[in-house]
Amino acid sequence: MLHPFLRRLPSITHPLSRASVHRRRCAAMAESPARYLIVATTRKASLKGVVFDMDGTLTVPVIDFPAMYRTVLGEDTYASLRSASPSGSIDILHHIETWAPAKQQRAYEIIADFERQGIDRLQIMPVALELCGFLDLKKIRRGLITRNVDATVDLFHQRFGLIPRQRSIKGKEKRTREVSKK
Repeated sequence: MLHPFLRRLPSITHPLSRASVHRRRCAAMAESPARYLIVATTRKASLKGVVFDMDGTLTVPVIDFPAMYRTVLGEDTYASLRSASPSGSIDILHHIETWAPAKQQRAYEIIADFERQGIDRLQIMPVALELCGFLDLKKIRRGLITRNVDATVDLFHQRFGLIPRQRSIKGKEKRTREVSKK
């Protein structure tokens, strides 16, 4: 069954199989998301803002997270934590908080080094700028929540023409910035 959002879209092809229509609509949405967001926002929307993450959402993932986790945690601890998690995911920052301060500092240095290595390869996701422009046009606020180091976040803003409207709110586990288009 098609998602309700997709059912409201104009038909792209003659009636074929539902799967074929669904695939074509999804492909068309990937090429021009703003066109389809306009359809979704024609009713009175109460959307006040959209919050994004960086890695894999606004930017193409370039950091080898499993390698970083193995380097920080060690091979045995990494394997143990992955097998203990039903989803296989690890909250590495939460785990680091339980360590002694000197060990924490070394772990954060390793994480920052992995991020520095990824800076040269930092790329924005296809159509992300178009989506941000659409949100700006509709006066919908955009926010960024990330665990990336500040240098990476600052470079992201500079390289892709996004400037922070508000300084980051720093915590041990997250950094938040509200951003706007230049």
